[in-house]
Amino acid sequence: MVQDWGDEGGTVRFNPLLAWKRIQDARELVAATDEKFQEESSENRTAYERFYNNLAIFSGGAIALSVNYLGYLKSVSQTVLYQHLLVASWVCFLLCLLFALSYSFFYTHYVHYARLREFNQNRQKQCQTELEEMPKLNMVGASSPAERKAYADKLQLALQEYGESAKWARRKESLYSFLWRRGGLAARLAFLTGMVLLVSFAVANI
Repeated sequence: MVQDWGDEGGTVRFNPLLAWKRIQDARELVAATDEKFQEESSENRTAYERFYNNLAIFSGGAIALSVNYLGYLKSVSQTVLYQHLLVASWVCFLLCLLFALSYSFFYTHYVHYARLREFNQNRQKQCQTELEEMPKLNMVGASSPAERKAYADKLQLALQEYGESAKWARRKESLYSFLWRRGGLAARLAFLTGMVLLVSFAVANI
């Protein structure tokens, strides 16, 4: 059904069913984003933990084995060569431990703030859609001009609040995205470097 909506510029024809559909679509988008946010919060917590937890375990194991190997070398009264390589490998493995154990923390926070930003942006779209379509609809509880103005003011305030929340979430998202990506890279490089140094030390003392 098409209705007429008059203003100073003339009469505009509109379809209230289409207006309600736009509002409903905006609300469904928010609900879908929230559901996706909840699912990923639990799934992503375990998705990346296994590899980096194993990396941390391997780093700790490499340190323990190298200490035992150093004790063996000293027990056979053999001169230990290039001990600085061993110490450097320990530093690398400890750094790997630090970044590997922090990886899941950084990643889950990045996903959280990324989805929170998207959620607030979609809430903004919902409020904006309701503001645009409200004058064309007969709304229960907001039929008089005063009630419509009060509801519109409420939507404008919510629009600003969601905008500020989206900006704050974007800053947090950028921070944890940097820490997550660089931390994961640092963990892998530190482990690889530590292994190279440890093997070099072992070969030098054969």
